[in-house]
Amino acid sequence: MDGIDGMTGFASRTRLGTLAMVSALAVAAGCGDRQQDTDGAPRAERYARRVQPIESWIPESEVPEAPQEFPAMVMWEVSEYAPGTQPTPEHEQAARDLVERCHESALRHGWNVYEKGLADGFEKPPRDPRHYRNEAFLLDGVVLDPDRPEYLMYYPIADGKYALAGFMFLAAGRGARGPQIAGPLTVWHFHVWRDQQCALNEMISVGFAAPGEQCEQGVGYHRSVEMMHVWLVDHPQGPFATPMNFPRRLLADALEKRMRERGY
Repeated sequence: MDGIDGMTGFASRTRLGTLAMVSALAVAAGCGDRQQDTDGAPRAERYARRVQPIESWIPESEVPEAPQEFPAMVMWEVSEYAPGTQPTPEHEQAARDLVERCHESALRHGWNVYEKGLADGFEKPPRDPRHYRNEAFLLDGVVLDPDRPEYLMYYPIADGKYALAGFMFLAAGRGARGPQIAGPLTVWHFHVWRDQQCALNEMISVGFAAPGEQCEQGVGYHRSVEMMHVWLVDHPQGPFATPMNFPRRLLADALEKRMRERGY
């Protein structure tokens, strides 16, 4: 698949290793991820880099604890794999398998049809025009199941219609690390907000607190749960790319190619 091949250069900036899933641990309102694993042992150091504009990888322990004053939101990618590492053939196969399973799930459930996604419980959350969340899937503790994605990504296209562009998966909870099942190809990311995001049950956003104030509903966090995109169209940066920007013409071409190759 073209997208997987396109990720090889991106993955060359990460390291071989094994990621063990960890149970959800509550994160305080600060931004750090300094917890221990469930057996009490310190977590292995990961690598992190700021996105848009993209910066060099640094040890995750060097990510600032306090939220930035500007801009209002910053994204960070994180990986167990050190810069310069190539994915193995097994990683590349796992990446292809994950994308293929997501395609199959989208068609099996009919989520390629916008109205069917809405009928199945995916709804637009506050202040987010392209991520449609399923609250039941957000709270079920299931991770990376193509039949239970926490979000579908719908993009507006011509004539007021919407097209399915991909899935977004979340880790098991705040403090949990996203499993890199395809090694360095599957890089997860998180958001750091200047103002607190208010959430119910740690996972369901209900908006943001006013600057300098506390949440009227839910608990406030400056750092999001970790997440990963799986694109069902050819994204310029590969099938697990973090950036959401997708120029309309480029998206139209990618959707046309998908229709030719996959029939939807």
